[in-house]
Amino acid sequence: MRKRRQGFSTTLMILCIIMLCNPYAEAQKVEDLLAKSRYPAMIEDEAPYMTQKVSLNARDQPLKEILAALEDKVPIIFSYRENILDETGSYSIQVTEVSFKEALAMIFEHSEIEYLPIKGGYVVLKKKTPKQQEILQTTLTGTVTDAETGEVLPGANVSIAGTTQGASTGEDGQFTITDVEPGTYELVATFIGYQESSREVTISEGQETVTVNFELQSEATSLEEMVVTAFNVQREQRSLGTAVGNVTGEEIAESPNLNVANSLSGKVSGVRVSSASSGSGGSSRVIIRGNTSLGGNNQPLYVVDGVPIDNTNRGSAGRWGGYDRGDGIQNINSNDIAEISVLKGPNAAALYGQRGANGVILITTKSGGSREGIGVEINSSITLGEPWILPDYQNKYGLGNEGSHRFYNDGNGKIISRAEWNEMGQPGNYTPQITTINDGTESPVSWGPRMDGSEVYTWDGKLMPFSPQPNNVRDFYNTETTYENSLALTGGNESTTFRLSLANVTNNGLLPQNRLKKNTVNFRGSHQFTDRFSAEAQVNFVSQDVDNRPGLSDQQRNVAYAFRYMPRNTRLESLYRYELTQEDLQNPNGFHGYTDEQLTEGYTRHWTNATFTEQPYWTVNNTTANDTRQRIIGHVSLQYDLSDWASLSAKASRDTYTDQFFNYSTIGTRVDIPGSMSESVDRFREDNVEFLASAEKAVTEDITVTGNIGGNYLKSFYRSVGQSGNRFSVPDLITIGNTEVQSTSFGLSEYEIHSLFAFGQISFRDFWYIDWTARNDWSSTLPADNASFFYPSISTNFIWSDALGLDSDVLSYGSVRASWAQAGNSGDPYQLTGTYSLANETQDGRALANFTNTIPLQDLENELTTSIEVGTDFRFFSGRLRADITYYNAVTENQILSIAVPPSSGFTNKRINAGEIKNQGIELLLSGTPIQYTGGFQWDISLNYATNQNEVVALTEGVESFQLGIDRGAIITANPGQPYGEIYSAAARWLRDEAGNRLINPNTGLPIRETGQYRVGNAVPDWTGGITNTFRYRGFDINSLIDISQGGLIVSMSNVNEAIHGTTKRTLKGRDGTLVAEGVIAEPDGNGGWTSTGQENTMQISAEDYWTQAAPGSEQSVAEAFTNDASYIALREVSIGYTFPSLVERLSVINSLRFSIIGRNLLYLERHTDGFSPESASFNVSSNSIGLESAAFPMTRNVRFNLSLGL
Repeated sequence: MRKRRQGFSTTLMILCIIMLCNPYAEAQKVEDLLAKSRYPAMIEDEAPYMTQKVSLNARDQPLKEILAALEDKVPIIFSYRENILDETGSYSIQVTEVSFKEALAMIFEHSEIEYLPIKGGYVVLKKKTPKQQEILQTTLTGTVTDAETGEVLPGANVSIAGTTQGASTGEDGQFTITDVEPGTYELVATFIGYQESSREVTISEGQETVTVNFELQSEATSLEEMVVTAFNVQREQRSLGTAVGNVTGEEIAESPNLNVANSLSGKVSGVRVSSASSGSGGSSRVIIRGNTSLGGNNQPLYVVDGVPIDNTNRGSAGRWGGYDRGDGIQNINSNDIAEISVLKGPNAAALYGQRGANGVILITTKSGGSREGIGVEINSSITLGEPWILPDYQNKYGLGNEGSHRFYNDGNGKIISRAEWNEMGQPGNYTPQITTINDGTESPVSWGPRMDGSEVYTWDGKLMPFSPQPNNVRDFYNTETTYENSLALTGGNESTTFRLSLANVTNNGLLPQNRLKKNTVNFRGSHQFTDRFSAEAQVNFVSQDVDNRPGLSDQQRNVAYAFRYMPRNTRLESLYRYELTQEDLQNPNGFHGYTDEQLTEGYTRHWTNATFTEQPYWTVNNTTANDTRQRIIGHVSLQYDLSDWASLSAKASRDTYTDQFFNYSTIGTRVDIPGSMSESVDRFREDNVEFLASAEKAVTEDITVTGNIGGNYLKSFYRSVGQSGNRFSVPDLITIGNTEVQSTSFGLSEYEIHSLFAFGQISFRDFWYIDWTARNDWSSTLPADNASFFYPSISTNFIWSDALGLDSDVLSYGSVRASWAQAGNSGDPYQLTGTYSLANETQDGRALANFTNTIPLQDLENELTTSIEVGTDFRFFSGRLRADITYYNAVTENQILSIAVPPSSGFTNKRINAGEIKNQGIELLLSGTPIQYTGGFQWDISLNYATNQNEVVALTEGVESFQLGIDRGAIITANPGQPYGEIYSAAARWLRDEAGNRLINPNTGLPIRETGQYRVGNAVPDWTGGITNTFRYRGFDINSLIDISQGGLIVSMSNVNEAIHGTTKRTLKGRDGTLVAEGVIAEPDGNGGWTSTGQENTMQISAEDYWTQAAPGSEQSVAEAFTNDASYIALREVSIGYTFPSLVERLSVINSLRFSIIGRNLLYLERHTDGFSPESASFNVSSNSIGLESAAFPMTRNVRFNLSLGL
């Protein structure tokens, strides 16, 4: 097009973008975009320049020259394709003082060209279609009704696929789409709560009206739901012999989670979701049908568009601290997801090999489709969050012990103890000194006097009121903000489709200075080269950068750990300045008991001289833990159809990423005064190459057979290099070369798995289906004689309602299914022989190396899981009510374990094949549509329930217990004959009589402790469930999700420390010395023990004495006193949304527009934990932290505002 003016209008800029995005579009398509019937907002018939008077006198002049003369007279630009004027010939026109509009009408009255005035001062010229003046534009009309009742459906949407033309039905159920040009179209009708319906419509020239009616089927009556199964094959759910869970992309996209896995919570029966207590951007633990492995991974395999992805948590915390660097699934952009299918256990996942033994979560991303022009999807949201559950702090008593202040100050720096003050007669010229000197038992505890507002010298030497600080912890945390923006371009034709998405997530976390930035680019395209040959390619690029991840569990850099100690009178403002200054050092009334090294300018300015905790503001400003990830997930697949019933396909895929981790502590850090740093680079790559030959053929009128045979080659590579340094030489120069003591680290892991597999189905009259699979793996992690292992499966589904020809208004569908399957696991590499690791030390200039501390097993064999499953599916009232019940039983045996051996062996562990775990359970799904009015109102409800009974059947001879995890005061074990996840007290329990009464020491009034390891309970819930409600009316929808978990226990290390330091409300009762410990008085039994007198205890004691007896130290606590019931009922999500059908109809450039508000983690309807969220209590997502809580970082309560726009 010819252009002669700068400053394009917004409209033409949009058109240029469209042309650039589709360089192969014909110019005619651009002209079509300007048609009045499609883009009326662009047309400007009544622009001021259209009435401007002009005069022309031209005789036999080319049209170009006449148009140029008009451009000189009127502030407009003519825009047209150069060849459009080639055959126009010469024109003559003579007019005086006529409007510009009249002049245009005279010029083009008998021309093949029409003109369109566009906003911004442009007049676009385009050729008229043949006989355009005479041909009538066709009107499409019709009625949309309910297929069952025949009642009309007002508010239904009817649109022409691939265009922007459409309409909504009125109160009479009728729709009208005007100005439709001749051609063949696909007309699509949609209505909330009904299945989409499409009809092909052909419009001939001259047709004035075409009528198309739709009868929509309710979604509740659909018995042909499609689910994605292995190898991304879509199957009717009725044809499956195993249970498969399904979650739509819309449910995932609107859930405000940075980790996609968290969005599954409460939505699929048998799937238990929890997360590490590490804030946004942390890892998730997903367990399907119970824990199956004692020493290995219990989480499912994630597969994205047929590509297995690595979900390893490369950085995780242990009992002594660390950081959660996230897992693999959080890298997936939720707005790219079309659907998630959950294949439960080995029955549904046998084809994915050993990694599918724990189930498979299949993620299908969105793809392009045939349409006119390029579709644009825009999603933009902002999420605001606040700490959800914090410790229930007490705000009555401050620093001190025995109900009194511990030190006194004369105002000139002379500080004396309470005993000295009493000996001096309690002189009035001394003021209480609030100091947290760490002299033995005099730690920073809040067992002091009531906070009455009287003046005291604070820890930093200032005279301040001794007053409670109820918000000193909450005010430290930020309001979390998350900004998510994504743009997707989709398009295609009959042979080529594509979808390109770009997304950005910026999260500013609860912890100050904690930020996450993630950018993703995802492309998925396909091309049909011939009728038989096609290809698909997909690539997903992820760039993630995280600053200042929270420290976790029992470490000084965990701010949540520090706050559980902090005296309740400590003002948050006193911590804002976190570095010591000369003014601080010269104040004689502050920093009592600090060492000379601690009292250095620029070092930590802290409320205590103790070294077991760090000042929170120093932590977030002068220590850091940053990580970055660059990841690419992609595949290329080819398919050749040998015939209409047989095909060959091949796929090559790669998942690769590079992680960098960097953390440091500057000089002066309380727990690391010389300073230190470390950095590492992790590289991972997994390649999969597979082939598949498929056939499907009806061998008779009643029987259809499908068969597939294929193979897979997997190669995994992981390499880690790192270096660390201690004792910085020059302050604020954070480099390894600036440290005095340096060390390096190196890790390597490689393995291969070669596989052959086959699977197929026999279908009889579409009511009886039999599926089978067979797979053999050859794993490099096993010895040559054991490297090959085989595992098959078989399943069936019999739809007896169809077989019997049942025709009932009540029971509309009934089926029974059953399956049997096996899945193997070959374990990690390098378990067959011992390995050496280079040490950082040398001997006489020669390098030293360390040999493995585990005795290897040279004859290692694979683990094997065998599972059976039976289920039934009933649907009533044409699908308005559904009940699906499943029973499963799975046994995992020959487990790969490392057990402890005597130190005299020279090793600490020995690797064995042993152990057997059994899981059996019931899953129930109830769903229905209680209310469905043709006026547009519909109520859908879904309830899921799952219970799993787990038993550790056996370990190995001589081993009575296998330790899963440990923390101060508690041990998590697996013991033969008991469920997985037994909790034992590591130090002591309360001594009780045969009736269960606590025995009370008659001399002290305190409960009697019995030292040793004793069972407390089990960490695994008894059952889980969820309730989802959806209410729809016209364009409005309201959704709610209630997430339920019942049973299980958690031992809280936070509760132990809170009790020791008297910071929470549980320590208030009996502060005045009137606490009576529940129990019966004991008496000596004559054998050095105690026996019950049966007399109820009435002795009064102080709360401080009681809690000191329960936890004289964090390692000596009575675990049962700090055990929490993990049951909860949470209002997990509520969303309110509106889709704007009327606005979309008026603004034809907009295909869809939706606004929604979503709340997540809104409130607990039931919770028993003291000061933490039960579903986010663990310090990592491994099995070694179940049932343990240690200074958990708070979960976030979120509200999200989301806008979705489709063009």
